[in-house]
Amino acid sequence: MKNVLAVLCAVALVFGMAGMASAGNVLWTILEDTSVTGHGPGADLRIGTGDDTLISDNTETNKCNFTAGANCAASGAPTTGSYSFVKMDLLTQDYSCADGANAGQECTDTGSPVTDCGAGAILGCVSCEDPTFTYLGIGTNLNGNGTMTICNSGSGFSYSVLKIGTTESVPGLSGGCLTLDTPGDDTGTPCGLGAFNSTLDVTIKVAACLVAGGRVPNVAMTGRVYQMGAAVTSGACGYDVPGVQALMAQAPANATYFMVSCANNQTLPLDLTTACISGSRFNSKIIAYSTTSAADFSCSAECGGGGCMMGSADEAE
Repeated sequence: MKNVLAVLCAVALVFGMAGMASAGNVLWTILEDTSVTGHGPGADLRIGTGDDTLISDNTETNKCNFTAGANCAASGAPTTGSYSFVKMDLLTQDYSCADGANAGQECTDTGSPVTDCGAGAILGCVSCEDPTFTYLGIGTNLNGNGTMTICNSGSGFSYSVLKIGTTESVPGLSGGCLTLDTPGDDTGTPCGLGAFNSTLDVTIKVAACLVAGGRVPNVAMTGRVYQMGAAVTSGACGYDVPGVQALMAQAPANATYFMVSCANNQTLPLDLTTACISGSRFNSKIIAYSTTSAADFSCSAECGGGGCMMGSADEAE
């Protein structure tokens, strides 16, 4: 029954029937802040710490934190920064087709090998930079507006909507987005505050979220949910207690809950149509906040009864 409700929820949102949030549903928004403009994760895979790579030092070549325009990796001028990102260690390709019938497949760099990439190729074969980063945040496309929808219920929760903006992962391509693939079986435990484990299926969309870039199944997200104003006693995803407190200090004044989540040392499928990243090992962080009320955050409510027909919900990675 819960799966059916999740599908109905998605249908309602597609047709613009989103209404008021009800108990059990929480809206999470990716945390961005000007203090990390131009910052990339260092060896500790955290943004906002002492070993950040900085655009000004030319140690982070992807200048897209957080700019969604085309070619921002080479010439971007971000005005804000996100604490959320995906780092990909490219294991299978040195050159890859950015577009065309063979998009995402390996190619050879012979100067202008558009023919390698098949019909419709314009950008053709591009060099794969290792490692490569894409930053996660509030994009310009409605399908990548930096929000996540989770339905709290009983002992667990379910992801209903995922709309995370991404910056380009391949130079020359504009930003994209991450969305939920076939909502219904994307769940986690436990519900509410504290440490959690979850699994979800994600769809990659590139070129301003207009082109499908492949499906990533069974992404294992772990993390911890905190209540704003309450004492922080445990860290999460590599952030210690002071680190989490520093993140929470950047949240808006009306934030009520805070989430630190991550996916560690996982592998992307081999058949993605996004250039360069097939078969890559990836690590990611998603840092988000919610302004929902305690009543809506409650795990005692069911997800149905119109509760899924809203523009808000809990975070997903």
